[in-house]
Amino acid sequence: MRIQTILYAARAPGKCIGDAVNTSLSHSVTMKTFIRLSILIAAMLLAYSNHWRNSFHFDDWHTITQNKNIRQVTPIKFLLDGTTSSTLPTNQNYRPLNTLLLSLDYKIGRYNVLGYHMQSFAWFVLLVVLIYFLFEPLVGEGAALFGAALFGLHPVCAETVNYLCQRGEIVAACGVVAGLICLRPSPYFVRWYGRLGIALVLLASLAKITALCFFGIIIARELILATWTDRRDIKIVGMFTWWTSILCAAVGGWQLYMTPRTYATGGTNAFQYWLTQPIVALHYFKQFLLPTELSADTDRALVPYLFHEQFFIGAAFIGVLLWFIWCAWRDGYIVPQRYPSILSHAVSTKIPAFGIAWFLICMIPTSLAPLSEVENDHRIFLPMIGLCLSAAWLANRIYERWPKQSPWAALTLIALMIVGTHQRNFVWYNEETLWTDCVIKSPHNGRALMNYGLVLASKGDYNGALRVFAMAEYWVPTYSVLRLNEGSVLTALGRDEEAEQHFIEAIRLAPRDAQVHWHFSQFLRSHGKIAAADAELKQARECGADWVDSL
Repeated sequence: MRIQTILYAARAPGKCIGDAVNTSLSHSVTMKTFIRLSILIAAMLLAYSNHWRNSFHFDDWHTITQNKNIRQVTPIKFLLDGTTSSTLPTNQNYRPLNTLLLSLDYKIGRYNVLGYHMQSFAWFVLLVVLIYFLFEPLVGEGAALFGAALFGLHPVCAETVNYLCQRGEIVAACGVVAGLICLRPSPYFVRWYGRLGIALVLLASLAKITALCFFGIIIARELILATWTDRRDIKIVGMFTWWTSILCAAVGGWQLYMTPRTYATGGTNAFQYWLTQPIVALHYFKQFLLPTELSADTDRALVPYLFHEQFFIGAAFIGVLLWFIWCAWRDGYIVPQRYPSILSHAVSTKIPAFGIAWFLICMIPTSLAPLSEVENDHRIFLPMIGLCLSAAWLANRIYERWPKQSPWAALTLIALMIVGTHQRNFVWYNEETLWTDCVIKSPHNGRALMNYGLVLASKGDYNGALRVFAMAEYWVPTYSVLRLNEGSVLTALGRDEEAEQHFIEAIRLAPRDAQVHWHFSQFLRSHGKIAAADAELKQARECGADWVDSL
């Protein structure tokens, strides 16, 4: 009866949904809930039982292992100086809370990956528990547990959990979900708990700015789920939404101001990047339904022009989602009662529409900023919570139609996700396993090929590394780090003249990159060219003193 009341409130005018939510949450912490969540956490521990010793990867090197700033717990310094987040000037983003959490890990265990993974997983467990309490008043206890399990055990989330410097994604998501729980759709709770909710969101945005998507989610919730008739209630909610928007805009502006001017998104063509994002959204949606193409570094190319078929396919997908949201907002349902289906009772589709709106809103930040990678699996982390809400609602409808078969289907799906996540953790074990998987799934990714070549070079196969580097050069001919690594391998083979030319070419391609100047200085010093080596070392310090001092 409680579930039907909530669903009725989602499509009926008035304050029914707020009352239902408040009544539900006031009785949600029971022994049954505790047991259910304990089983879910045990399943998560099983799925991630093999990830505790997975090594550092990608940006972990310049944000953790080479970053001397995290060796001291200095919250004020992190808050006032964005350069503390990384040793590479182009990667110095303003994420003081994330840097602080990494410094706490270093304080406890230095570079023991176990401590880093334990804190990240603790945040992840907290997030899944919060998701359950967010979903429970909307879709019921059983469906909320399924939705939380879907998120906590989904293989797509394995990248964010294993990728240690991306802990900010998890913390930001915790802030958003906790803020929504505090801001229950009732004027009473907006008035008394709203301040706590917005404080949690603003704090979480210091881990990653994507937490400020909370403002858009709140607007979507008020427009889709809550329909107020009392003018006093409308005024309370409206004023709070207004002040929330001002605070989010102010904090967002402050974070952009505090971001070092050396930071670069890395995108080469903003217009083509924007044209590519609709098909990327379709790819993320497909990964949620069937995660068979997970890759730590994908090889998707930019959509070259406006009238490309990929743009139209992606735009059509976005159009369908927007149409679904519009119909749900306008009518409360899409499938008429006369058509037999799972929705034959004309149940309100406002809840899944809100989930779809969540998905689209949280993709906006990474879709607008032209980043160097067109798509990344960890970018779907926060948007996927909305998809899990829609899936939980659908699971509730399926259960009503097939109450005997659906629990077994859900358990089968959960078991498959546990196995998939467990297997995905193996990929993140070390550099060899990660880049081997990337080369297989993203054969046109020059950076993945280069890193696989470095794996071969670390094993002494220099000629094999050069062959892989040549393949990478076809895809990224202007990648300075590739030329730098080619020079290092050629030096190991004793081909000094060729190596020097590659170092010079790397400097030409990236004259402000500290690492290319530093490596060239070491090459010159090893060949007795002390004056030239000192000049290159001086140039390296000018480009990135933090990076040089971390060596």
